[in-house]
Amino acid sequence: MEKIDGIVKKVESNIRLISNKCEGCGREDRNTYEIYYEILDRTVRYCSECSDKVKKKANDEVKSKLYKHKCENTNDYLRDMGVSARHLHCSLDNFTAGMQYTKFCKNYLRRPDKNILLTGVCGCGKTHLAVGLGRELIKNINNYKMKFITAPDLLLKIRQGYNRDGFDEDNFIESYSKLDFLFLDDLGAEKTTEHARATFYLIIDRRDRELKPTIVTSNLSPSQIAERIDERIASRLAGGNVVKINLPDFRLKRQ
Repeated sequence: MEKIDGIVKKVESNIRLISNKCEGCGREDRNTYEIYYEILDRTVRYCSECSDKVKKKANDEVKSKLYKHKCENTNDYLRDMGVSARHLHCSLDNFTAGMQYTKFCKNYLRRPDKNILLTGVCGCGKTHLAVGLGRELIKNINNYKMKFITAPDLLLKIRQGYNRDGFDEDNFIESYSKLDFLFLDDLGAEKTTEHARATFYLIIDRRDRELKPTIVTSNLSPSQIAERIDERIASRLAGGNVVKINLPDFRLKRQ
């Protein structure tokens, strides 16, 4: 989906000077300009005095239409991010086990600029909350690049890269570092090699330095991540928001 500014710049290249009724003041006795907004499927007309007011109203309509489209098609966006079919239903609204955790996520959306580590036992809802947070980011933030991947899958990609001729490590790291949001699920689920840990750290560190949030779920606490994976990764994650989810394994309770 294009940025609002990009859409406006594209259509403004087709501005024409005409004589017609201004949508701002309603007068017909002055020269007006027109822009065709493809996403709204209509032409906007304004005089020089009403330019800012009319454009703002049109841009607000564009934002509203984009928001409605994303709300109606959020699952498609989540699927494109990498969220599995099992978790496509997850939202903050249908997470009812601990309201304090959904409250944290909703507060985070006001200023989503820090790392998050969601930690707790298996099945306590960490992935559900992460996907729910991603769902809200999709609906409320325009044109951000986001990726959802499990830590085992990312480590597999790293190992496969090193086993392949012509592997461009820096390009691989950059592809994950430049994402506006990276969701990393199930950190600590498997053992890692030294090279994989180093690449993993470079991704986390580069994102941290560029203030690009990484949302991580793990069964491990920061101290356990430091002990079992890497102290530097633990430090970067601990510098953000660490949320300990004190809930049971709901998958076991359903059995």
